[in-house]
Amino acid sequence: MKKVKLLIMLFATSLASMDAQKLNISYPLSPEAAVAMATREVSNVLSTIDPEDFENYGFDAADDLSSIEIGMPFYQVTLPSIELKSETEIITNTQLIQVPLLLNGVARCIILIGNEDGRWNVVGIGGANYVKARQDIFASKEAAYQVIVSVPQVFQNYLLVDGRKLSFEPIIRYEDSDMNSKLDLNKLIDISTRSITNDKK
Repeated sequence: MKKVKLLIMLFATSLASMDAQKLNISYPLSPEAAVAMATREVSNVLSTIDPEDFENYGFDAADDLSSIEIGMPFYQVTLPSIELKSETEIITNTQLIQVPLLLNGVARCIILIGNEDGRWNVVGIGGANYVKARQDIFASKEAAYQVIVSVPQVFQNYLLVDGRKLSFEPIIRYEDSDMNSKLDLNKLIDISTRSITNDKK
C-alpha cells in the first residue's frame, strides 16, 4: 500500500505543472461498427459460458438471453503523462473497446473487443462486478459512445465527461476519502479539449 501511495504522490507532482492540453484519441472501429460486431458475436460468446457459471457474468439460469441488448461502446485508452508534460497535444490510441450487454435495462457484463494480430475482434467477456457497481454509466444509452481513460500510474480508470470543461470521473470510488482525493485527476491535469478520429483507412 505504501508503494501505491508513493506512486500516486509522484504522479500528482509530475502532473500538477501541466498546461492545458488537447487529448486526441484515435479509434479503429466506429461506434456503429463496434456495436455491429458485438451484436454479431454475442450468441457465439454466450454459448461458451457454462450454464453453471452464468451468475459470474451477471445472469441467472432462468434469464432469456435472446432478449439481450447491446449497449453503447466504451473506448479505453491509456493516458501517457509524465513524458508528455510539455506537449500541447496528447495523442493516444484505443487499446480496448468495452461493449455492455443489457438485459431488462440492467448492464450485466461487457464484451471486449481487442486487437489480435492486427485485426480487431471480440476477445472476451466478463466484468460483471465492474458494471454492477456503475449501472449509471454502463446501462446508459444517452450517447453514441464514451471514453474510458486508464491511468496505470494510479491504478485507476476514469470516464471522460464532456461539459463546459472536460473532466474525469473515477470508475471506482474508494471508502478512503483521502485516497479518492489523491486520485482526483481534475486537480492534477487540465485537458481543455479532446477530439476522436477514426484511424481505419
